Amino acid sequence: LDVGANKGQYAHDLRRRGWNGQIVSFEPTSDAYDLLVAACARDLKWTPARRAAIGSERGRAQINIAENLVSSSLLEINERSIQIEPGVRFKNKEEIDVIPLDDIINPEWLGPYAIKVDTQGFEIEVLKGAKNTLRNTKVIQLEASLYPVYKETPDIGEIFHLMRGLNFRAISIVEGFSDTAVNEMLQVDLTFVAN
Repeated sequence: LDVGANKGQYAHDLRRRGWNGQIVSFEPTSDAYDLLVAACARDLKWTPARRAAIGSERGRAQINIAENLVSSSLLEINERSIQIEPGVRFKNKEEIDVIPLDDIINPEWLGPYAIKVDTQGFEIEVLKGAKNTLRNTKVIQLEASLYPVYKETPDIGEIFHLMRGLNFRAISIVEGFSDTAVNEMLQVDLTFVAN
């Protein structure tokens, strides 16, 4: 389950690394979603889910669209992030649906699941809406902040606390977004497995 798929970069990487199983991708922004659907059309085992953000409860929201599309977020971005990487600047907003993962899971998407969550600071909200799905999940990969790239982003300590409570343990930390001018990691990618 590829939550925050953007144009499908993560799924393409999975295929390059040899994964030939089913992939279901979730993306809320219309421009990226159109590109995702086109990419999925060439792969019979890759499904674009309904266009929506994945969150803790159903509703509507305004998502901030970044110039680079990849950094679009339901949260506001910190000025330091723009200074480091100008492409993360927001250019407009788009109204979208927000749906819990538990409400959108299709019984045809057979588990157990591996879930990747890259939702630009919204990761905890995704997990809060996935309690039933997580019972059938073996691996979770998600982004965590050492510095709040987006305003009101949960920090890495909150992520670890939540994952321990869900009975998952960390097995990998990989550098993500960094401020190379001062040699500071701002985000990391974490991989957890079920205990």
